[in-house]
Amino acid sequence: MGGVATDTVGTLGVALDHAARLLAVDASAAEAQAREVLKAAPDHPQALRLLGAALRRQGDTEGAEAAYLRSVKGSVNDPELVKAAAALSDNRLA
Repeated sequence: MGGVATDTVGTLGVALDHAARLLAVDASAAEAQAREVLKAAPDHPQALRLLGAALRRQGDTEGAEAAYLRSVKGSVNDPELVKAAAALSDNRLA
């Protein structure tokens, strides 16, 4: 069963990388890619940030703001962000 989770994470990573590359050239395609990722992982912070960026580039500031807000809410369990927040609160940023 562990292999399935790893495969899913790898697939999400590839899809997110693809969405990030698309963002530079085709915001609509990046939006579609981010939405596909969100079907598999509805609160994935990186996918939500990419969705927000894609929507903003297409002029949908309200939709972008909603996606960014969901991203922030979903990021509270991100170990890297928790580590950065702890460093910030302890005034020990690198």
